[in-house]
Formats: sequence, structure tokens, C-alpha cells
Amino acid sequence: MLTQRMFLMLLLLICSGVSAQAQREPEISPLHPKNRLAKALEELRTAEDQWRLSPLRQAAMASIDLEQLEQAQKYTDDLEETANRVEFGHNADVVHWLNILRGRLALRQDKLEEARKYLLKAGEVKGSPVLGSFGPNMKLAKELLEKNEREVVLQYFALCAKFWMHEDDTLKQWTQEVSEGKMPNFGGNLYY
Repeated sequence: MLTQRMFLMLLLLICSGVSAQAQREPEISPLHPKNRLAKALEELRTAEDQWRLSPLRQAAMASIDLEQLEQAQKYTDDLEETANRVEFGHNADVVHWLNILRGRLALRQDKLEEARKYLLKAGEVKGSPVLGSFGPNMKLAKELLEKNEREVVLQYFALCAKFWMHEDDTLKQWTQEVSEGKMPNFGGNLYY
């Protein structure tokens, strides 16, 4: 009979094996930008306008990760046009995503001040059920931290605290870590 402890040990071994395999062959991971882009493009082939928003965001994010900046700009512009066409242009999620994407693009063009402004705009949204539960995207915040831009990231956290009431005090923990000069583990918030 499989005890709970044995089950947990078995699960740990399986996860360790998957993690080790992903480190040896990172491109097999579903989180690898090539795979995220391929999945987004597949979804875009058949999606009607109102269902294009999420795959467009994913395609833009993955394209930035792959340094395909011209393509990322096209996906970002298409996201904004589609959102306006289906009357989602003022939706907090879309506004948040657009600002994160535009900030990441600005950062790659060495427009640091512009990237900071986009990060703060991303945090100024009123919130939504998605942002309130899953939380805000932290990809631009992480990239700015890598450039030692702690103050703007702390301001972003304070703005996000108005709409993301995470029960385990994630933002408080991240705020403390950034204040101490550490890089938080943003987990899934790098992909939402």
C-alpha cells in the first residue's frame, strides 16, 4: 500500500527527473519561448476576434523573449487593435498587458525611462477578476530589477497591492526581498 510519505517521495523523484530533463533540453519545456509562441500561433489560426487577445499577448511575450522585436511589436499592435474592435480596449487585463509589452519593448530599445513609465501604467489599472486572483505580470519588473531599478519596481508593487489582495502576502514578501537587494522568485507571474 502506498503511504502518503511514499507518494510524496515518488512525486518528488518524478518532478526532479522532469526538471533535470528540462535543464538538459530546455526547448522541450512548454514554458520555452519557442513552444509558447508555437502554441499561441496555433490558437490564433482559428480564433475569432474576442478569443485572439490571450494568444496575441502570449505571442508578443514569447517573441520578445526570443528577441524577435519587430514581430513582437506587430503582435502588440494587433492586440491593441483587436481589443478596441471587440470593445475590450479599456479592459484592465488588456491595458495591463499592453503596458507590460510596450515597456519590455522600450527596454530592448534602451529607453529605460519609457520602460519605467509603462511599468507604472501597468500597475495603475483598476483591477479585474483575473488580475485580482492570478495577480499582475512581473516580467517587466524582473527585467527592470536586473538593471537595478528597484525603486520603480517597489512603486509598481504598491500600485498592484490595490487590486491584488493575495492571501499569502506575496507582494509583501517580494517588497521585502527587493528592498534587501534580492531578486524575488516571481513564479507563474512571469507568464500570466
